[in-house]
Amino acid sequence: MTELPAPLVPPDVNISGLNGFMLDVQRLFASELWALSTGDEFKAALALWGWAWQQNPPGSLPKDDKLLRVFSGVGAKWSKVRSMALRGFVECSDGRLYHRVLCEDVIKADLKRKAFRQRTANATEARRSRNEQRNDNRNDDRSDGRNEQRNVGKDDNVTSVQGQGQGQVSKKEANQQVSTNPAEVGWRALPKEKVADFKTEIIREFQKLGLQQTPDTGRAEIWLAQGYDPAICLAVIADGLPRKRDVKGLKYFDNAIAEAHQNRSAKPNGSADPSRKERRFYLGPDHPNVPERNMPGVYKMFVEKGYWPRESPKPGEPGCQMPDKYLPEHLWSTACSGVSVEQKKRPGLLTKVVIGGLPEDPP
Repeated sequence: MTELPAPLVPPDVNISGLNGFMLDVQRLFASELWALSTGDEFKAALALWGWAWQQNPPGSLPKDDKLLRVFSGVGAKWSKVRSMALRGFVECSDGRLYHRVLCEDVIKADLKRKAFRQRTANATEARRSRNEQRNDNRNDDRSDGRNEQRNVGKDDNVTSVQGQGQGQVSKKEANQQVSTNPAEVGWRALPKEKVADFKTEIIREFQKLGLQQTPDTGRAEIWLAQGYDPAICLAVIADGLPRKRDVKGLKYFDNAIAEAHQNRSAKPNGSADPSRKERRFYLGPDHPNVPERNMPGVYKMFVEKGYWPRESPKPGEPGCQMPDKYLPEHLWSTACSGVSVEQKKRPGLLTKVVIGGLPEDPP
C-alpha cells in the first residue's frame, strides 16, 4: 500500500479574509485541463478551486463526493466531469484532497501577510518609542520650568509647616505673598484669578463698542510673560480699538503695547515724568480721553478713510479739538475751539486743550 504524502499546507497557515487569489493565465493556458476539458468540466474545476481556497486548511477539499458535487455546481453531471475537474488534486495523509498549484499560492499569500503584519508591528513600536521619548523630554522641560518658578522667592515669602499649628500658611495667602511682578517671575506665577481678570477686561473693551467678535485672549498670556503691565495693555487696546473695529486678533496691538512700555521705561524708574501731563483731547462720548500721541493717527484716518469720532467737530468745523500743528493752515481758523489764525500765529500762545476729559489750560 502506497503511503500518502503529508498535507501540502502547514497547519498554522491562515489566509482567512483573503477572498481571492491570482490566476496565472500563462500556466493555465499551458495546462492539460485547458486543452482537454469540456465546458462543464472546466466550470466544475474552477468552482472547486474557489471552494478549496476558502477551506481550512486552505487549498484543500474534503474527500466526500456528495460535498464535491455541490461545490462543483454541475449537479447530476458530477459523475461525468469528476475525473477532469479534480485534476491537480492529490489525497494526503489527513484524508483531504490538496491542489498542488493552489497550495503554492496559499503559502505565498500567508508569508506576505505575516511579513506585512511584522512591518506594521515594527512601525507601531517605533512610533510608540518616539512618542514616549518626546513626552519624556516635554515632561522634563515642564518640570524644570515649573520647579524653577515654584522655587522663586519660596523661602523668603512663604512659610510651609506640616500639620496644624502656628506658622502654617494657606494656599490663598501663599498666592498673595508670592511676587506678582511679571517681569520677575513670569505670568505663570501670577494668581490664576488675576490672569483671568485681565482677559475679562480685554473682552469688556470689545463689548463697550458693541463689537460682535470675541477676541482670543491667549495673547494676553504672552504679554504677561513678556513683563507687560496689564493696565498699559488695556489702555492701548481701549485707545486703538475704535480706529480698528474690525480687528481680527489681539496681535494687532503688539507694536503699540511694546512702544507704550518702551516710552515708560525711558523715564526715570520706568514711569512718566511727573512734572508734565500728556495732553488729552475730548473727541466725543466714544473717545473722551485721547492722548496727543494718537492725534496724528486720528487725522490720518479722517483724511484717508473719512472716519471721525461721532458727536465731535471735524477738522474745519468750530470746536474741533485737533491741534493745529497736525492740520493744514486753511483749517486753522475754526480748529481747536475756534481760536483765530492770527492768535495761533502769535509766538508762545497756549491754546486750550482737554485734560482728563474736561477743558483746562495745559500745564
